[in-house]
Formats: sequence, C-alpha cells, structure tokens
Amino acid sequence: MLPESLRPKTTSTVRDLVRAAGVDVSQWGRADNPKYCYEWAFLQPGKVLVLNLWYDELEARDGSITESRNLRFIESTFTGARKSARRRRMQSMESAIESAAENELPVRVILCDGKRRDTSDANSKASKVVKRMLDPARWKIERYDRSSGDYTVVRDADPANFANDAPSADSSHRKVQFIEGAIYSRREDIHRHFGGSQQGGISVPANFPAIFIFTGDEGERYGYEDSWDDQGATYRYTGEGQVGDMQLARGNLAISRHIRDGRSLHLFKKVSRAGGRYRYIGEMQCAGTLSAVGTDGKGNKRQLIQFDLVKLRAILNAEEGEDLVASHQDTDIASLRRRAYLDVDPPALGKSAIRVLYQRSRDVVRYALARANGTCECCGVVAPFVRLDETPYLEVHHVDRVSDGGLDRPNRVAAICPTCHRRIHFGRDGNELNEKLSEKIRALEA
Repeated sequence: MLPESLRPKTTSTVRDLVRAAGVDVSQWGRADNPKYCYEWAFLQPGKVLVLNLWYDELEARDGSITESRNLRFIESTFTGARKSARRRRMQSMESAIESAAENELPVRVILCDGKRRDTSDANSKASKVVKRMLDPARWKIERYDRSSGDYTVVRDADPANFANDAPSADSSHRKVQFIEGAIYSRREDIHRHFGGSQQGGISVPANFPAIFIFTGDEGERYGYEDSWDDQGATYRYTGEGQVGDMQLARGNLAISRHIRDGRSLHLFKKVSRAGGRYRYIGEMQCAGTLSAVGTDGKGNKRQLIQFDLVKLRAILNAEEGEDLVASHQDTDIASLRRRAYLDVDPPALGKSAIRVLYQRSRDVVRYALARANGTCECCGVVAPFVRLDETPYLEVHHVDRVSDGGLDRPNRVAAICPTCHRRIHFGRDGNELNEKLSEKIRALEA
C-alpha cells in the first residue's frame, strides 16, 4: 500500500519543480509555456532526469516504491486527435530514460494527482493534473531494456527524507526541501512532518533542527510591517510579542542564534486569510538583530525586536563579488578556528547584511580548508592539484544541505576533493557517504 504522505497536496508549476530538481529552465520564458510544460520527462544532460509520474500508478513492492512500464505498448494504444502529440512526448520520455540509464544519472520524480483520461474512450478529455509535488527522495532506473522498451524506476528508501506521517524523536536527520514560490498548508505540509507550534509567527520544533517563520499582514495591527528593503535583498522581520516591549527570548532568541544552534531558517508568507496556506519564500540566514520603536495593539509605544534576514542564494551570489575580501590575515589554524566560531552569531548591523554574512562564510571556509591541510576530509586522499597561489585545491561542502549554501558553522562544513563532492551530490551512495562525512566532521569539532 502506498503511503498517503506521498500523495501530492500542493499546487506548483511544472517549471518551478523542474528547476528545483536541477534542470535549466532559462529557455521556458513564462511558466505555462506549452512547448515545455506538457512534457512527461526533462533531461539535464550529464546531471539529472526528471519524470512526471502519476501517484496512483506507483506500486509498493518488497518494501520499495516502483513504477514499471512499457512506453512502446502504451504508445500503440493512442487514438484520437491528440495521438501525435502523445506519441512524441512518449518517445521523448523513452529517449530521456535510455540516456539516463546509459549515463547512470540520478532521477527526480514529480508526483502528480488529478483527473485521468479514459484510455478506452478515444474522444475522452486529456488528463488534468490538480496537485503535484517534487518528491524529496532520490529515484534510480533499476532496469531499461532497449529491445523491448520495458523500464523500472525505484524510489530510494532513504530514511533521510521527510515524507513520513508524523514527526519523531529522532527526526533530526530529515531534510527540509521546500520549493521556493510553492504554496503549502501550514498544518499538513509543515507541522505534520516536522512538529512545532501551529500558533504564532515563529515555530521552533522540539525534535527537528529548523525554525519556521510565518509572516503576513497581521503585524500592522501591532505596530509593525514585515517587508523587503529597497534592493529586495534583505527581509526585515519583526519578532514575536503582541503587547509590551519585545524580549530576546523564546522564538526571538532562537532566530538570533539559529546558526550557533544548528537550525536552518525557513520563511513563509501567508497567501490567504482562511485555510492556513503559505508561500515558501526561501531558506534564510539572520544577518543581525535591531531594536526599533513601535506601538502595540492598544496603541502604546514599545520596543520592537527586528531581524534582517537574507536568502542563502543571495549570500552565494555575493561570494562572487571581487570587493568582498577578508578584513584579517590570520593564517595559523588556532586563529582561524577562533574567528570561525566567533562569527557564528550575527553581529549588530553596521554594514550590508549580505557583507556580514559573506564575511562569516569566508571565515568558516578558510578554517575548513586549513583544518583539512591539503587532504580530502572525506576519502583521505591528497588534493588532486595545486592552485596558482600554491595552495591545495579542495572544495567546501556543507554536510546539512543538498545545495552548497548551508549553515556556515565549522562542524557542518568539510573540505573535500572534487570527486567526493560530485559523488555526494550525484552518486547512488551519496546520502550514505554524506552521513559518514557529517559524523567525521562533528567528531573533529566535538
């Protein structure tokens, strides 16, 4: 029996999900471009295959979730006015599966649910997807027979994925993989999986290393408004507390020290007053804490606590700026380690929030590279070559995140060789290897 937690409950565009899976969608233009959005498979050569699969066509077999089909047989059943378009999409899907099988590419699956076409009626309306979601788990092509067209894809039964029915005491190993711009039910899609209070604007789950921030228009009643700055780079979020001066306690304290505590920070904005539905803004980092004067719901003046939040993607983009240079020249390992840990908590803002976070990232990266001392912290092999500046070439990997924009904390960052880096991201044993590396780095920094 298929787990109900895999049934899609969110509405997202195909373009957003395909992009989140790692496929370049820069040619799409608008999200509903019919040249692309009705395809059944999307291949990013050398990187990933994305398949659209119907939830009710999956099978639970021997503890695994699979789909087995013969696209050529299905193609032979096509009738009606749309058979040419269906045949082309089916052939394109098989070609993509064949390429992915030959190159051993990872597979991501967009799970679909909705109204299915009646295949026995040549004049029936086309299938219509009502709900879809990107499965956080990896899939793989178990077999593909070029002569017959038979194929089987299997879902990786990895306990690190968050698609479980309820939070548990050991849920800290799950991964948060929301899609930016997608809309989620606060109760069903967030708290049901991760726990945390369903009331208030800041939710800190007891058994999961994350903080969920929920914002909307309600703050205006209490003397503040959450918003982006003029450049759209920094989000000014006002902490919790409706009456009297706000205190740096509970949820407010959790935000201010989320990196020290190893908690990822996720921002959602309400899209409807009823139903508790929120749009995912993205994963953030806190660049600093501010004090401001406002009024409460009774019109009384009070002290507000506000946080400047920056998207992780903005931090990564800022790292490419040539003018963002380190302000110190410490080179010994003890000095680098001390600075890396000093930078864990956000300082008061005296300069660009992105600059503050980049400086923190730079300090942690420099320390990780020094700690590795020219040897991959994953496989133990010496760096593959030396840079022009005579330093060994290693890449920095954040063990808590699929993308490399993670929590910049010394016990969550490793310096590894390019081969191990690609293996973690794209290898069949990537999750297992990443977990071993994570344990090793935590032990080094214990």
